This record gives sequence, C-alpha cells and structure tokens, in this order.
Amino acid sequence: MMQYDSVVIYDLDGTLVDTARIVTEILNQMREQDNRAHLRLENVRPLTTNGGAEMIRIALNCPSNKVTEKLGEFRERYKLKETSEALVFPGVKSVLRRLKREGVSLAICTNKPKSLAVKTLKETKLYDFFDLGVYYDELGRNKPHPDPLFKIIDYFGLPKSAFVFIGDTKTDLLAATRAGLRFIFFDSGYDPQMTPRMGLESISHHPTIFSKI
Repeated sequence: MMQYDSVVIYDLDGTLVDTARIVTEILNQMREQDNRAHLRLENVRPLTTNGGAEMIRIALNCPSNKVTEKLGEFRERYKLKETSEALVFPGVKSVLRRLKREGVSLAICTNKPKSLAVKTLKETKLYDFFDLGVYYDELGRNKPHPDPLFKIIDYFGLPKSAFVFIGDTKTDLLAATRAGLRFIFFDSGYDPQMTPRMGLESISHHPTIFSKI
C-alpha cells in the first residue's frame, strides 16, 4: 500500500466521473439545431477521447472553419449543466477517502478546461480531496505530452517511483509513459483502443486499486 510521500494522480472524465452522459446531451441539443438525428451514449464515449475540437468536428459533422465557434458554444452550454453526484463512478469517494486517510496525496491531471473541470469536481463533491489540479492548456501542451505530469512531479518534489497515474485512455497512457510514471488503466469503456489485454495493469472497479498499490 502506498504511504506518506506517495501521490496518486487521476484523470477526470471517464476515470472519476461519467461525464459522457452530459456531453451526449449537449451534442444532441446542438445536432437538433441542424435537424440531425441523436447520437447514442455508447457512440459518444469514444469521441470524447479525441479532444474537444476533434469531437466537435466528428459529432456535428462540422467544417474545419466552424469548429472553434461550435466548440465555444459547446463549452458555454456545458457551463449551464449541473454534474450530478450520481455520475461519479462507483467506489470513487470511498477510495479517495481511504487514500487521504492513509496519507497519500492526490492530484488531478485533465485535458478539460479549468473552469469546467473545477465546476465538475465541486458539483460532484470531489474537489476537496485533491491537493493539486493541472488543467487544459495551462502549460501550452496537454496530454499526451508529459508536461502536465512533470508539473505535478515538480510540485510534490518526489521521485517518480512515488507516483502512479490512473486513467482511461491512450492519451493518459502515452503521457504516463513519456513522463516515466507507472500507469494503471481504468476500464470504463471510453477508449476502444484500450483494453486490459494490452498487458496493462488495469482495474474495472475503483476499490480494486488497493490490490495494485
């Protein structure tokens, strides 16, 4: 079990919170404006792993010169949606409480814009668990670049062996690999490229993390 001077880093969307449900609702509202059929949740989940701009391009069949405008509209709509605590994956809060109780530090590393990420964390009552958050575009380069993870490493000032990163996408895996950090895959189904059969350390339920760390 990790003890003092250890840090668990979490991705947010698809790892701690099933926000694809909100994304699906917003995308379908935007598709309705263009008289397009609704997308299904299971089709939206993998789209969210592509980053905001690419998700908008594919989900709305959006021409390149309109992507920035539509992404801005998407984010404005997102600000108006409350993230229910019911969207937190089962076992997350009990795991975070135990980690904090046992003296482990916690960090968030997400490609979600800070305003939306903090909103999500506060509305789901997760915000106060975390000692540090690193959000979209704070450093100019996001995951899969390792820079956000390097910021976390520098903040805590511990050797890389003290860290583990838990995420649900290939983007998370690449960032962890490039930063030289141990990675544990949360099998939430968001990224079809990822599977436990890749030989990764993996969990399907959050409480089983204690058998890994």
